[in-house]
Amino acid sequence: MKTRRRRAIGRLFVLAVFVAVTMLAFAGPTALAGDAKPKVVFQVFGTGAPYGASQAAALTEIGKERGWDLTVLDGKLDGITNAKHVEEAIAMNPAVIITMPIDSAACSAAYKKAFEAGIPLLNETIMCLPEDNQYMVGYTGPDDYIHGQQAAEILFDAMGGKGNVIMLTTAPGQDTTIKRQSGFEDRIKELGDGIVILQIINTDSMKEKAVSVMNDMITKYGDDINGVYAHEDYSAVGAALALKESGFDLSKVFICGVGGSRDGLQAIKDGLIYATTLQSPTRSMVQTADLVDKIIAEGIKPPMQLEPFNNFLNIPKVTSVNVDEFMPGDW
Repeated sequence: MKTRRRRAIGRLFVLAVFVAVTMLAFAGPTALAGDAKPKVVFQVFGTGAPYGASQAAALTEIGKERGWDLTVLDGKLDGITNAKHVEEAIAMNPAVIITMPIDSAACSAAYKKAFEAGIPLLNETIMCLPEDNQYMVGYTGPDDYIHGQQAAEILFDAMGGKGNVIMLTTAPGQDTTIKRQSGFEDRIKELGDGIVILQIINTDSMKEKAVSVMNDMITKYGDDINGVYAHEDYSAVGAALALKESGFDLSKVFICGVGGSRDGLQAIKDGLIYATTLQSPTRSMVQTADLVDKIIAEGIKPPMQLEPFNNFLNIPKVTSVNVDEFMPGDW
């Protein structure tokens, strides 16, 4: 009887080991390494820009809180460096690569490599080329077309539906620039034909360059300028400084920026500019982190994609009426 009992126990033990091994085999590496920190790489366009620096700082803190093994690669506002960093990220074999390209075309070939390597690419803030969406699991960040539409509505209402506007853009050819321009132009047409865009000119989102450019516009158009739409708050502030120095009454020339930066919000408080459209890097990084966790938890890998693919940030309009709600800003 004892021998039979020992044999029965032995068979049960072997069966239990077999079941356990089988379950582990089907569970895959996640179950075996459940306590390991997920490796995440953030390829940021450049921390030389205040928005990029704020994003990198915010995600670093969020990554610590969520137990990530996070690497931030600073693209230094250079397209070639950005592309190299995507290649470097692939070599790290992370769970997710967050990509924010200064030059979407420069990163295109690297995106295809990441896709072929089976690494999820999450596009952040600056959109990739439309044809490269196939390599992404999703997009998170602002809709720059909506930024343009919001600015058009703000200036149309402030100017009573008529007047002349100067548009100050960001870097030519960038997806951000194209959409912030087209969103404004399309919405102005929808609202009526009372707003005329006198000139569209690049300021590279720089305050000093905006001062210089706006001085040229003042020389060229003088009192015909009734409003300014700047693709970035820094350019909006630069335009305001030039107009003020030239004797314009800033309560009668309506300036709208984009971003909701500390400079932009303070300029609204000080009466330098009329409005901005808010884009918070901290809120953006929280939304991005939530999607990264979702991608990892649900095992989303190429060619799988998030549903919805586009996860847009809320973009509030900010004027003197509600600016205190957003002060002092987070970038």
